[in-house]
Amino acid sequence: MSRILIVLSAADAWTQADGTSQPTGYWAEEFVVPHEAFVRAGHAVDVATPGGRPPTPDELSFSPDIAGTGTEHYARYLADLSGTLDAPLDLADVAADRYAAVVIPGGHGPMEDLAGDPAMGSVLNAAAAGGAVVAAVCHGPAALLSAVGPDGAWPFHGRRLTCLTNAEETAFGTAAKAPWLLETRLRECGGIMDAADNWAVHVVRDGNLITGQNPGSSAALAAAVLDALAAAVLDARGAAVLDARGAAVLDARGAAVLDARGAAVLDARGAAVLDARGAAVLDARGAAVLDARGAAVLDARGAAVLDARGAAVLDARGE
Repeated sequence: MSRILIVLSAADAWTQADGTSQPTGYWAEEFVVPHEAFVRAGHAVDVATPGGRPPTPDELSFSPDIAGTGTEHYARYLADLSGTLDAPLDLADVAADRYAAVVIPGGHGPMEDLAGDPAMGSVLNAAAAGGAVVAAVCHGPAALLSAVGPDGAWPFHGRRLTCLTNAEETAFGTAAKAPWLLETRLRECGGIMDAADNWAVHVVRDGNLITGQNPGSSAALAAAVLDALAAAVLDARGAAVLDARGAAVLDARGAAVLDARGAAVLDARGAAVLDARGAAVLDARGAAVLDARGAAVLDARGAAVLDARGAAVLDARGE
């Protein structure tokens, strides 16, 4: 089974546009429902927050008038999980490559801290680069704003996603004093917003990015994450992972890819291929082979060697 990281906000207040603050935290349903689904499916789940501080659930998420049915169950579940929630991992200490998925529940808390947290950004960059599932629901996608790629670009630019919409924020009564609106900010950063009607269950998957629109979408988001994890298969040694199409295999570091026959390995840039022994490299056209030092090239028959400039040919003995 896989290991999943759930990242919760550690904020207990949300700074408003007028400088006042509003009590907040994470939304209980958006944590409990996915956590319960992942554990039931047999996955190991870790919880992390900025600074390893105990997270605060938004009290409104226990109100049946606001959160609907299930609030008593959420409270009991959180009480049973108090040992984990009282001592979460410090997000800055998290090794993202240990996790097959990173899941971020909402509540307004992520807009206060996770949206600009460098450790959150590092985890998301590593997860996205390594092919891990990145999932967020409601205001959880605010955390995506923390990620900045090596080239300074937002790694989720041009990706389809959803979040609590501006219309839903307005209907909930929190848009007027919000310092910024999440849907607007994600669009400004280059996200392609896919929104449904207010409070409709709506989940969007774009590759390894999975997002849910609102609290009611929590169960559907969890199911989509489980489906995505089921599509990745570890070998018997747990050292290799097939992609969702079953056509390629990543090594344990996620830096190399075996072809469908398991006979060749692409380098991290996908531009060269090592043979089964890892001692030779085919060029991008697959017509020539570099030696282990990358300084000489064997022809397709492996009988002759071009020098690094391609100007001379040595025999098989290098003479």
